[in-house]
Amino acid sequence: MGPLEIDLAARTGLPMFLHMRAAGDDFLKIMQEQRQRITGGVVHSFTGTLEEMQQILAMDLYIGVNGCSLKTEDNLKVVQQIPLDRLLLETDCPWCEVRPTHAGYKYVRTKVALNHAIPSARCIFRLFARLTLFPFVHLPFKPVSFALLV
Repeated sequence: MGPLEIDLAARTGLPMFLHMRAAGDDFLKIMQEQRQRITGGVVHSFTGTLEEMQQILAMDLYIGVNGCSLKTEDNLKVVQQIPLDRLLLETDCPWCEVRPTHAGYKYVRTKVALNHAIPSARCIFRLFARLTLFPFVHLPFKPVSFALLV
């Protein structure tokens, strides 16, 4: 996120799609200085600490999670603390699905058999239609219906 992106978001009034992988301190400093200029946004593919998550929420931003956000037990502990009204579920497929090597994989339950010739559909269903993803996430909608809207 640079000055041009912030200027564009400020001029258009559109929210920003933000990425802060391995850049928490710099990201938070820039956002604290520039937050009043933008309408809002989501911090995509979040892998930060509990403290970083709390600072992001204090700036009234949303937090997006995907498979990259669920790699380690530490990641899972942070994701558990994200308020559901500020949580966005992402696929970011085919790069950031929930993989067997991720700590969060043990919470994935297969619900739908898919044609593996369509990788993007497979990723959507892995994250949405299989959402018994975490026992601590209770969604106010049926994941299969949501996936069909995507």
